[in-house]
Amino acid sequence: MLSSSTRLTLLNVAAASCFALAGCYQALDCGSLLVERDGSCMCPAGTTFVADPPSCRLVDGGVVVVGDGGAVDAGMTPDAQADDAATPDGGVAVRVTAISAGADHTCALLSNRTALCWGANDLGQLGDGTRIPRSLPTPVLSADGMSVLDEVDSIAAGAGHTCAVRAGVVWCWGRNDWGQLGNGEEDTDSATPVRVLAFDRVAILAGAIAVRAGDNNTCALMTDTTVQCWGLHIGRCSVSGDCNNDVAGPVSLLGDVRSLEVGTEVGCVATGGGAAWCWGDNAHSAVGDGLSTSYAFRPESVRAARVVGEPMGTAILVDALAVAVGSRHACAARTGRPAVCWGDNRSLQ
Repeated sequence: MLSSSTRLTLLNVAAASCFALAGCYQALDCGSLLVERDGSCMCPAGTTFVADPPSCRLVDGGVVVVGDGGAVDAGMTPDAQADDAATPDGGVAVRVTAISAGADHTCALLSNRTALCWGANDLGQLGDGTRIPRSLPTPVLSADGMSVLDEVDSIAAGAGHTCAVRAGVVWCWGRNDWGQLGNGEEDTDSATPVRVLAFDRVAILAGAIAVRAGDNNTCALMTDTTVQCWGLHIGRCSVSGDCNNDVAGPVSLLGDVRSLEVGTEVGCVATGGGAAWCWGDNAHSAVGDGLSTSYAFRPESVRAARVVGEPMGTAILVDALAVAVGSRHACAARTGRPAVCWGDNRSLQ
């Protein structure tokens, strides 16, 4: 039996899944929500139960209540909406602190360090232990599927998978056809989080501070300012050509990384010294190295960058602050100067 302090932090799932939890039955009018022995309708962390129709709802303004209380006034001042502020009826106010949109699903990180996802779920990309699509935000569960994934510091939604950083460890769930979950089990999808393995395929990858997810690849920024990647377009390859892509491994040559982004075909970083490096599919010049090479297995310094509003240049970029990556193009913000972009320009991007 779950304690009263945790009963409202569980998953909003269909009644058909009720039998997966001991002591659960449909006695009250909770609709498709799970019901505990004491008759409580269980709602996701960061939502409040609404009786008509039975559902778990976010309130306007992104501020919600966890607990037995009512909704927080969406018109309160920002100070009154401070993280973890107590409400008069004993609830706890939480709000969205980060959000990430994938191809057909979206995930949000809350101020109580839990995560909610919604949208398509055919690949298990919502992390709720099912493959049922959700029109309302649903909490990401822990690996055992019996509690919410907590203490989350970073979350990223990819095309069909999602990853999060918890206490320095990266957890991923959803599609795994290119090893983008990083657990060493390529082609095996997962509807609940699995831990990313280190390059030796035994140890757990530790020391991550942020994660980014592309279409079929994932990368993490580490505490030592290096980058680890897994899946497709990962910026590393051994001499034999075996990239060991279904577990994490260091991206070659990179250090002092301050900004990391990955897209459909490429990954890019900006370093503390102002350099920008990219790797991956270069068929549309998205690597930005000014070369005709069709693929960059390892990071290349960005050279041929188009300054927005200026002609094409060839100098190495030395003042990048941050990078952003799209499907087949990338851009960098610079110190006191116009942004630079490179790659596919067929849509004038």
